[in-house]
Amino acid sequence: MFVFFDAYALIYLIEGKEPFAGRVRSQLAEATRAHPGIDVAVSRLSWLECRAGPMKANDVDTLALFDAFFTRPDLVWVEMNREVVQHPSCILELSYIQ
Repeated sequence: MFVFFDAYALIYLIEGKEPFAGRVRSQLAEATRAHPGIDVAVSRLSWLECRAGPMKANDVDTLALFDAFFTRPDLVWVEMNREVVQHPSCILELSYIQ
């Protein structure tokens, strides 16, 4: 099992934008309590989206924080194909229905 970070969750977490960063930390803590040893997954699209803002703003400090996260050896890289893209959209549809 793994936790997949989309760009927004990573931006909130790494840049510390409250109250969203606190919510991400809380959800992550809950997931790790429920599933010890859970892996963290990201995509190349999240990598691109996270780095775009700091690059545009020439914010080397924030860019370094993202680069440090994305070079973690324990990250699971999920390549984007049709099945990967459709899976989260199905989850979103279910959450809107409830």
